[in-house]
Amino acid sequence: AAALIDAFAARVDAAAGGEFALPMPAEQVYEHVRGSEGSDPEQDMELLQAAYAQRRDDGALAGLLASAMLACGARAEALAHLWDFVGRHPGSEESPAGQLLEQLLDGDDAGAQVERLAALLQPQRTAFAHWCRAQLAFRHSRWREVGEHVQRLLDAAPDADGARRLWARAAMEERDFAQAVGLYAELAERSEQPGGDDWDLMSAASAAGDWDAVRRAAARLDIELTGSEGPVRETWGWVRVRYERDGESYDCLARRTGPVTAQVATVAPPGRTQHVRDEVVFDAAPLEQAPEDEAERERWLAPFRVVHTLHRADYRSWFVDGAHPGEPAFEALCEAVDALDWSLWVRSGDDYRVRDPASEEEGALAGVFFFLATPPQLAAEIDRRLHELTAGWEHPLSWQQLAEQAGADVSRHEAVVEAYGL
Repeated sequence: AAALIDAFAARVDAAAGGEFALPMPAEQVYEHVRGSEGSDPEQDMELLQAAYAQRRDDGALAGLLASAMLACGARAEALAHLWDFVGRHPGSEESPAGQLLEQLLDGDDAGAQVERLAALLQPQRTAFAHWCRAQLAFRHSRWREVGEHVQRLLDAAPDADGARRLWARAAMEERDFAQAVGLYAELAERSEQPGGDDWDLMSAASAAGDWDAVRRAAARLDIELTGSEGPVRETWGWVRVRYERDGESYDCLARRTGPVTAQVATVAPPGRTQHVRDEVVFDAAPLEQAPEDEAERERWLAPFRVVHTLHRADYRSWFVDGAHPGEPAFEALCEAVDALDWSLWVRSGDDYRVRDPASEEEGALAGVFFFLATPPQLAAEIDRRLHELTAGWEHPLSWQQLAEQAGADVSRHEAVVEAYGL
């Protein structure tokens, strides 16, 4: 691509400034290229360059030519081209300064280059100069600095709602939920129709514990909530919430308790970060699109990003394994566990089988293994209650890890593991 650009520039020089013959007027090239389906940037390059040679003050055409260069991998040439145009038109609202900013933010020397752009535009486009600095601060997670730049921007351009949203997002990242509530509330009030700002307001207000603001936003969206004061507590079925940490993400099933709140139900394995019974706030925008297949869509749960934990349960989990006691007995166990505010998460499938110690036949008995999550209490108390809840079962279960923590007789559990081939 760079070679094509250089070759055409050489032809322009060789023509001693003469205009190339275009298949249409230069002012029509922009719409022609934009409207062509399946357009090939490399094939469009010469046409765009020829038109631009005649219309060097056309901001839209300059931006489209830069996009073609970038699509062909000629980033250095695109940046030089954008810098040239913006430098010659520092006060133009039509210049592709935003396109240049996007490229600079992704560059290795973003700090110096973005500041160079901001300084160039400051005298004539003050608001955009502050926008450049706010975007740079956001990109580098300098959340408080984002607000400082946006405040200056709003002093110059009070109607810049996009900047308010950036500040609100930064406030959410900084956990300054009260600030985010104020910004999203202002955005919602400025909007003619209820929409995304109201949903974002509910996330911020839920995180801040401002339940009156949650109810006002819900009312704007025609969402009916029970109760008129205090925390929102609804029973709205299941939702999938996604945790993101250190570049990794994982999903948990949760019971939805409000427009943007849920209580986590998934029990993590022993030794893993535990979220069961945590009460969380999530961002209202789904992270994935629903599948096109109708059958898949019926079983699908949209994932939402967790933005704040309202209450951390601090449960821990234990591994329990053995022969299945039968549905009535197991259902009674589940009910008793729930009454204790514990959580039980079955991990075995219908095909899980264990050895029958009476006949020593492998796979003769249906098996079950599950994670049992309990509050942070003495392991000895949990061990004792499990013995009570499973007393009288024909086949004992094993919870060796819990027994070790409780200081109980581990040999009993080792014997169960050996006898049932667990």
